[in-house]
Amino acid sequence: MPHRSSSSLPRTRRIRLLRWIVLTLVALFAACLADAGIGLDRGYQGYQQIRRAESLIKNDVSRHQIDHFPAALQDLRAGLQNLRTALNWMPYLRYVAYRNIGQQYQNLGYAVTAGQYINLALVEMHPAIQKCAPLLGLRNLSRNGSRDMARPVTGKTLVQSLLRILPVVSPSLQHSLPYWQQADKLIGQIKWKAFQGTLGGARTARFETDSKFFTQFAGMIPVILHSSQVLKQALGIPVPQRYLILFQNSGELRPTGGFITAYSLVTLHNGRIGAISSHDIYSLQNLITYRPSAPPILHYVYTMHWHLRDANIFPNLPTSALAINRFYSSIKNPGFPPVNGMIFVNTWLVDDLLKITGPLTMPSAYHHVVITAQNANTEMEVIAEHSGLPSSTRKAFIGVMMQNLFARTMASSGSQTLRVLHVIGEGLTQKSLMLWFRNPQAERLAAQHNWAGTITTHEPSDYLEVVDMNLGGHKDNFFLHETVKVTIRIQNHRALETDTVSWFTSALDNGWLVVPYQSYVRIYVPLGSQMVSIVHGNGPLFDYNNLVVDKTVLGRHVSLPGRTSPSQPLKRGSLSMTYRLPKNLPLTSLQIQKQPGIPSETFIISFGSYHRTFTVSHDMDIPLPPYHP
Repeated sequence: MPHRSSSSLPRTRRIRLLRWIVLTLVALFAACLADAGIGLDRGYQGYQQIRRAESLIKNDVSRHQIDHFPAALQDLRAGLQNLRTALNWMPYLRYVAYRNIGQQYQNLGYAVTAGQYINLALVEMHPAIQKCAPLLGLRNLSRNGSRDMARPVTGKTLVQSLLRILPVVSPSLQHSLPYWQQADKLIGQIKWKAFQGTLGGARTARFETDSKFFTQFAGMIPVILHSSQVLKQALGIPVPQRYLILFQNSGELRPTGGFITAYSLVTLHNGRIGAISSHDIYSLQNLITYRPSAPPILHYVYTMHWHLRDANIFPNLPTSALAINRFYSSIKNPGFPPVNGMIFVNTWLVDDLLKITGPLTMPSAYHHVVITAQNANTEMEVIAEHSGLPSSTRKAFIGVMMQNLFARTMASSGSQTLRVLHVIGEGLTQKSLMLWFRNPQAERLAAQHNWAGTITTHEPSDYLEVVDMNLGGHKDNFFLHETVKVTIRIQNHRALETDTVSWFTSALDNGWLVVPYQSYVRIYVPLGSQMVSIVHGNGPLFDYNNLVVDKTVLGRHVSLPGRTSPSQPLKRGSLSMTYRLPKNLPLTSLQIQKQPGIPSETFIISFGSYHRTFTVSHDMDIPLPPYHP
């Protein structure tokens, strides 16, 4: 039989075939609509249930009780299950590129699964939470219907209360740890920026902040479970522990975070924080009997002697802490007993705490000026330079401000205390808060969790820390923007690296807050690196090995021109250092350690054909691909 083409089919058969195709497409479209309808309905139910759980928890926290915690867990579980069902009904959304829907679908999947793990962890911990409610200052309904009364926990008694509940919650923490760890991994995969178009910037930022709290908690559980004895010793159980708190002004950047401007002494005994008094750092100058000659790095500040306020010249915090302790321990006054450790606080942590505590109204000696997170950095300098107040009053300002801030923080309670804990956790991660302990076990614990400001002594691959030291005596770093460009190439079978540090500022030179920037800049690189050249900068070159931290150090002094008129272009400067990396160093990653005192800085990495830009707000280990020219 001769072959017949489709065009020769009878007209009625072609019409029938076309109808079946149309009906199939309509059925598929209807099925998609039905799936979407069911998915949206379940998604809306889940959203409402999660909102109800959130409302119950907020209501309990505001009333210092946990009456509705079980109901909130049930709503949370049901809401997350409905959201999971909604996602399962609409799997095709993962392929939709419009308005980032596919990325949002994937991120929502991570968030829902993480939420389910968190819910399982909280269910596991619920019995222990009920038992510990009174110790945490939370009222709880007992089995006979009466209410267990408790006094709300404040920031001052929080540590003591947590230590009292530790034996009760430890088994539950141990059992819930795998759930917290799984949630932490999933949260780390969420790209929160994908939600901004749907949720808005403010709500997305709040969700991202909340997720960091869970991440911090997950990271703290192993510390609590396996280091309880060390923690107890550090918190003054049973022997009191004294700590020197040092406030560093990050506007005048120094290697450990800023120029030391004020100090406090505090005692911890049985987990309870004693009275805190803060004073200007210059008040110690006449009490200190140790007065050595200034090290070479300080010759730029025209001082013949080394002082405590300039002792934090070493980026490795334990080295600076030992230098500071040498000065402090030379004080013979019995009001300054030996300390068991030091707590380094810089400007950015103070700003974050002010966002929680609210504005501080200073005493009448300072004309009742109101200090906020937005104006604190500027007001400190206005008081110091343009207030017309007596010298002693001006120098005492930061100490008085810190005293008031500590008092307000210690008085926090409820959800505000949780926010304070979150800020402290972020501060430890971002190095706006760092710890040094005389006790070797406590110091090892702090270093293990990157709270000790230590420079990594062993790097399996490439390494870099850029260290600025403001020598101008003014607060240029509040307005200065820093970028680091790292270029690695292979030349004659040897890795050659060029690190270019660039600065620019839009601030005007006013002679007191901002002046032409003067800085001593060092880079810490793998031990055994060989300097090839340093371009720009002025003064002698520095090229030496620091065997305390097993690094080669390169550096030079830099001067940036001043800008005196808005019509002038932005003032820029740079320092470029080229060096050969050690032979046989595996280039599998680049470890970047962030300098304390800089909230974040931009790193541009080029490794052959690999080019990436990173915003570094904490220490990072960046994987490098195989080298391709």
